[in-house]
Amino acid sequence: MKIKSGASLLSIVLLFVLNNSVDAWHSFYWPRLVVGGQVGYFRISLDEFKNLYSSKWDGIYSGQINVRIFRSNYLTVQCENYKNDNARTGFNDGESPVWQEKFYNIGVRWYSDVSRKWNFFSGLGLTFAEIKEKSGLSVFANQPDQKSTQDGQGFFLELGADYTFFPHVAFVLECEITSVGAGGGPAIIGQSFGGFAFQLGLDFYL
Repeated sequence: MKIKSGASLLSIVLLFVLNNSVDAWHSFYWPRLVVGGQVGYFRISLDEFKNLYSSKWDGIYSGQINVRIFRSNYLTVQCENYKNDNARTGFNDGESPVWQEKFYNIGVRWYSDVSRKWNFFSGLGLTFAEIKEKSGLSVFANQPDQKSTQDGQGFFLELGADYTFFPHVAFVLECEITSVGAGGGPAIIGQSFGGFAFQLGLDFYL
């Protein structure tokens, strides 16, 4: 009886060790590439935005490529497009302001163990922004050097998760914060071309 009990206990211990060993081994199988696309909503931080637009919220869509450089560390390159044409009342048809902004992000993304259903990630890096407006209907109309285009630089921070519902395919949920200042360097909230993005989409593990 003691021998059977000992054998059963040993079997349970071995099974536990083997299962954990398998999990640990599979944790090294991160994909070489993670490619994806997302859509969602973006809220710009810029205070002057309320002078022409009724809402700071509007749609955003993006694409990204992540290349594994070491273990679960990836180089991430992203492009995001935000457009807002929610004009305040008082503008005639055809003369409403339109804000178009592109974000180009480059940085590092860290993934959790991709052998699980939920794979969490975080990222950090530099952001380069390009803004286009209608001539004569600029948010920066009070500035003496008013332009229909503006450039900015800053940084981004992202947090998100992938849920693998099919081999090599995952749903993505992500929150991203960007801080972008005109001409270069991040800006404080209220003076930033950046803001808060909430997106969902698909990732493909290659």
